[in-house]
Amino acid sequence: MSSLNGKSFPLQPNHSTLYYWSMIFLLSILSSLITGAWSSTSAQSWQRDSESLVVGRMYEMEHPISGSWMLRYSNLSSELSYEESDDFTNRGNYLLQYGDPETTYQLYLGNTQEIPEVVTVYTSQSGLQGTVYGMISLVLKFFGLSGSVKLNILYLLNTTLLFALLLNLCNWLKDIIGIIPAFFIFFTALQSNWILISARNLYWVPWSFLLPLTVSIFIARKVHRGEGIHKWQYVVLMGSVVFRCMCGFEFVSFVLVIAELPFVYYFLEDTSNRKRWLSLAVKAGLLMVAGFLTALIIWAVQNILAVGSLSQALSIIVSVIAKRTGAFWGPDVSSHLSAPNAAYDTSLSASRFSVILSYLGPNIRLIGSFTVVRLFLLLGVALITAWTLAFLCKKTKQIEFGYNKLLSNIPFLVISFISFLGPISWYFLASGHSYIHHSICEILLFLPCVPMCVGEICYLFYECNKSLQCLLHYRRKEQ
Repeated sequence: MSSLNGKSFPLQPNHSTLYYWSMIFLLSILSSLITGAWSSTSAQSWQRDSESLVVGRMYEMEHPISGSWMLRYSNLSSELSYEESDDFTNRGNYLLQYGDPETTYQLYLGNTQEIPEVVTVYTSQSGLQGTVYGMISLVLKFFGLSGSVKLNILYLLNTTLLFALLLNLCNWLKDIIGIIPAFFIFFTALQSNWILISARNLYWVPWSFLLPLTVSIFIARKVHRGEGIHKWQYVVLMGSVVFRCMCGFEFVSFVLVIAELPFVYYFLEDTSNRKRWLSLAVKAGLLMVAGFLTALIIWAVQNILAVGSLSQALSIIVSVIAKRTGAFWGPDVSSHLSAPNAAYDTSLSASRFSVILSYLGPNIRLIGSFTVVRLFLLLGVALITAWTLAFLCKKTKQIEFGYNKLLSNIPFLVISFISFLGPISWYFLASGHSYIHHSICEILLFLPCVPMCVGEICYLFYECNKSLQCLLHYRRKEQ
């Protein structure tokens, strides 16, 4: 593992975990405050209708109408849509919306006490984020904080957690390609308009996308240092996937793919222990799939307890899978959806290849005027230039240092490519969802593919500069 300046970064999680994460969260809070991601105007309007479902759940937990908000499972009306219920008293532990999105916000903020007659129950996921943030909101309410203050604290917490996990990722990557490229990786993430807009959103919970990857990095670093792995660490890895899926099954393939990056890297880099790294990668993959299936079972049980019917509960699950992936799609399934069927018919009739291309086209701006194609072209130019100069140094001057450095960089280049396959996997498998929800699915390109590509370009240009200096130095000596 290399470093551009030959110095070790002061944050080393193996020294003091408490100190390490304290520094990470301090830097993350500063990043949140400096970027203003937790309070930006653009973030306020982005996906506000989806977020209102979480706000509605938090309000319900603070003002339970009947029974315990933790244990209440009542029958949803079978006469209503499988996706939502207008029955005011039967809302289970799901996310929900009081009337329209703005009314839901006003209720939580305390600006109105008039509860609408229509309460929409969202059964397309378990809604764990609503319960978690609801618990935090109850604690904040205990201290007498107003609705707006509580909401802003939750926004700041959400943003800080995302930046903390990004910083932890960059701290691992700096051991691979050096501090300067790692800095540019984090800086690129902070410059991403999509990350800044989505970071605080309580519905999508963007930091949870990186949670399994964070656990994988922790496990992989321990193994690389020669330390043992405890069973509870595998449980945490599986639990992180359960948590993410219970906040929504969207992007599950993306989450599982990028969580394998540390194991793939060390499999390629640590050639003497490849069998062990392969075993770890397979074990981690199976555990994460088990986490996904566990969340699916929990959601199924939740649906059964709510609607009182196994067949109806399965209809909810089949409908959600169908409109996202196209599997099981047909008149029998589409008739259960409350939204216009034409919207799903259009999205699911689009070819998966065309959906993928829509995320790689000239209309998708990454950083400034840079598109995905331009970024990859620049990466290709940097690769060709760096390898050409290093090869010239090796052949003409017998200097193999730069050439060997580029060879050691191949594992990072491979995981950068795999990080690109993460979002592609979701665009392909869930083409129906990806076709409709461009405003959220584009974020996947930045967690962490695009920043990693920028870091790789930075690293390659640095190596180009060193090779050029060597060639010019020996040319002057020959003259």
